[in-house]
Amino acid sequence: QAHERCDDGNRQDSDGCAAFCGIGVVQLAVGLASCCARTASKQVYCWGRNNKAQLGLPDRQNRHQATLVPGVEGAIDLGAGHEFYCALMETGRVTCWGDSTWGALGFGSGPSNHVPRLVEGLVDAVALGVGFTHSCAVRVGGELVCWGRDSSAIGVWSPHGQGPLRSPLQVPELP
Repeated sequence: QAHERCDDGNRQDSDGCAAFCGIGVVQLAVGLASCCARTASKQVYCWGRNNKAQLGLPDRQNRHQATLVPGVEGAIDLGAGHEFYCALMETGRVTCWGDSTWGALGFGSGPSNHVPRLVEGLVDAVALGVGFTHSCAVRVGGELVCWGRDSSAIGVWSPHGQGPLRSPLQVPELP
């Protein structure tokens, strides 16, 4: 292990350990055939399948080693959906990347976004929850907002009928 930054317990030098070992993983989020980890330094690393841009990288290449997601500095929470991820930032913003077929990324239209992008209109989030095809956040004042596939699962229905909620809407009638 003379060439490794840290000892990962095997006898193979320079086996990729330096890219991830010893950075202090504090949270893991697991999607379909991909994973992301949040570190103590508030960065996010992802690896696995990338067919829907779920690794937050500017291409659709699969990764077999943890790779830093650019533009996600200051992450304090992390969630995984089916083929997308969202991170709550220390600024109160939420950034998402990956498959947006059902609006789960919280912005505009289109099937996927290769790089993390901020959820529209959400600047004061204090908690984050991510489901199969939707996401929700708690705002500073205690209001719950959700976006993604509109169904009874998130308690919000699209004002246009069945279809994705592409930006956060408040969940009504919470005590």
